[in-house]
Amino acid sequence: MAKRNTYKYTFLKSQLADVPEEQLRLLLVSASILNELNYSTRMVFFSANHADLTDPASEAATAQSLYFIKILIGKTWECWEAIRKFLQSSKPCRSISEQLDSRSKDALEQLNSKFGSKTFFPEVRKELAFHLDGDAILEGFADFPNDTMFATILGPTNLNTLFLFAEDASARKLLNTSGATTPSQHNLDQMATEALRTAGLVSLVAEGVATTILRQHAPRLFDHSTATEIDIDNCPSIHEVILPFLVKNPQDGDS
Repeated sequence: MAKRNTYKYTFLKSQLADVPEEQLRLLLVSASILNELNYSTRMVFFSANHADLTDPASEAATAQSLYFIKILIGKTWECWEAIRKFLQSSKPCRSISEQLDSRSKDALEQLNSKFGSKTFFPEVRKELAFHLDGDAILEGFADFPNDTMFATILGPTNLNTLFLFAEDASARKLLNTSGATTPSQHNLDQMATEALRTAGLVSLVAEGVATTILRQHAPRLFDHSTATEIDIDNCPSIHEVILPFLVKNPQDGDS
């Protein structure tokens, strides 16, 4: 496979002066969506890279990873709702969806099909990601048998304090919301995979929308001869960056 290089392109605000306001809004929303899903996706990968850690560090990292999965699910739903709304907001915006490249069009069709039926994304967003529903978490906690052993990590400051039992309850509710018949790490991994896949589809649509508008109104923007190539050969792999939960804190005397 041929290497696809990474470039930095620059343009003047004046180059977008003739973009209709509806399309300019759509451009800014789509660009923001791609950025936010990129940030969230990275955090899911980074927080999951803790295979070399031992308990309790691994257990804490797993709980942290669960948090980022919930945020990605909630953010994916909100981003989809936003781009769907603005793509249909006016005739100039609807015309953009007809001009998307084949990958973005295919992603849009898949998303319309996926979110046209019941899915766990809006419920997770409402109860566990951006809003804390006490009844939902209590429901997850109540699902455990009475002889379940829970844990808590307490540090000198709250930086390394983690109430693991609350994340256990949240994870159980999360799995119940997804329709998993039995709570397990395998089912949680499947949910994370589905969240990453769906976020990828929304990102494809957002990228397609943004680049379509930019190519229409600033066609010379994507001229490689005027761009700056970025060398990423020395950048770490997405599977190499580790985001642990437990860290040294100078305030704890670990300087």
